[in-house]
Amino acid sequence: MRLSLLRFTGLAAAALFMTCGTAAANEDPASTRDQIEAQIIPAVTFTGNTLPTLAERRTHYGVPTTSLAVIRDGKVAWTGVWGEGVSAQTVYQAASLCKAVSTAAILSAAMAHGVAFDEDIAPYLSRIDLDAIRPAGTVTTLAALLSHTAGASVSGYPGYASGSELPGTVEIVTGSDRTNTQGVTIEANPEGNFAYSGGGYQIAQLMIEDVTGEPFSLLAEKYVFKPLRMNSSTYEQPLSADFLVAHDVASGNRVAGVPVDGGWHVYPEQAAAGLWTTPADYARFSAALMGAAAGASDTGLSPTVAKAMLTQAAPDYGIGVGLVFDEETGERRLQQGGSTQGYKTFFAAWPDRNDAIVVMSNSDSSALFNQEIVRSAAAVYGWPAASSRTVTEIDPEPALLEMIAGTYETADERFAFSVAPEGNRLRGRNSRAPFTLAHLGEGLFIDVDDGAELTFRQTETGWIADDGTNSYTQAKAVRP
Repeated sequence: MRLSLLRFTGLAAAALFMTCGTAAANEDPASTRDQIEAQIIPAVTFTGNTLPTLAERRTHYGVPTTSLAVIRDGKVAWTGVWGEGVSAQTVYQAASLCKAVSTAAILSAAMAHGVAFDEDIAPYLSRIDLDAIRPAGTVTTLAALLSHTAGASVSGYPGYASGSELPGTVEIVTGSDRTNTQGVTIEANPEGNFAYSGGGYQIAQLMIEDVTGEPFSLLAEKYVFKPLRMNSSTYEQPLSADFLVAHDVASGNRVAGVPVDGGWHVYPEQAAAGLWTTPADYARFSAALMGAAAGASDTGLSPTVAKAMLTQAAPDYGIGVGLVFDEETGERRLQQGGSTQGYKTFFAAWPDRNDAIVVMSNSDSSALFNQEIVRSAAAVYGWPAASSRTVTEIDPEPALLEMIAGTYETADERFAFSVAPEGNRLRGRNSRAPFTLAHLGEGLFIDVDDGAELTFRQTETGWIADDGTNSYTQAKAVRP
């Protein structure tokens, strides 16, 4: 639930996907698009309600534009766009979807320069002393950094406003007065526990630049973009004037539809968050990754690199990409969610079927919308994917909503939210987004969009809310 300030990421993806019975695919692209547009499947449906249309859900979330690409049998089957002023060639920030592309570029360059994926990279770093930011005796490998198992810090990066003075890669790793995040450190992690770290990607970027003597954007061009004909993709940060002339770029938007100042944030943390691309380009990468992992030598990606990426390195993660296995069939699924300022992205692929889908939207409020599109496409194509939960809404007593209304916070004050009655439901808000809660009975409420539950109960000292992870105390019994 969004109450704990969580949003959908590559980590959360695994919990949302389950096998479900689905219809056979209609391979006519126009018919498939019509089916998806006619019936979008949310995470939660209510007894007696019909499924909404794509247009209705896009309006519900306030999403300006969305772009999609579908891979069938290793080829781009079709692309679709919704919204004004965009086409299949419009470029979006890929956010954390870039990590798979970054991994492919880094591992390809490493292999070309004789660097093993599982050797300590400290000897290859010429601009920093890795031992200064890690415990003595620690071995730090590319495989560990790119699978989030190296013990590296800094989970993600907020980017910089357009026109800002930007730090370089060394500053990003070590920290400086010009960076808006702390420097990266490495903790001992002999068990190889998973801890999501964009900072680890920045160490890997720094290392591969030192080894090759080339900037990361050119390495990605050399090892990924050109071989795969990803002609609308770049790691330029900021975007060059030439790129802006040659490409349409979707500007980012906040939750309330307010445009991001300057159009978008700039991410000098290229390997972690710096890719600009289209769903079609990313779909080509996905197809090449699946094909190369299956042993094909003509995809543009090295089978050695692709097979390494699709090897499980941590629960629900390979190297550079989410990797989960269906509980019933054991079928593999690749997946990643992404979020930058004003953009949300999502990717899922089924290597054993050679199918994939990529969705990109330019709004902070579009993460759940992207997931709903994927769920709906899966129903058409018969992919093992997210099932929708059907519940029965029970109208609460008005007095209950009035008593629950107020501001709630955890004991450590890390998380807080407020709720107020809105008809027979509760309308809430936290520091990131508004949400709506429907009553299921006996103080149990469900988020009508993401399906997470919240239970309210009255104690001798006041009202308490529990989401299964955190407990919140009513701090102010007033409407927000």
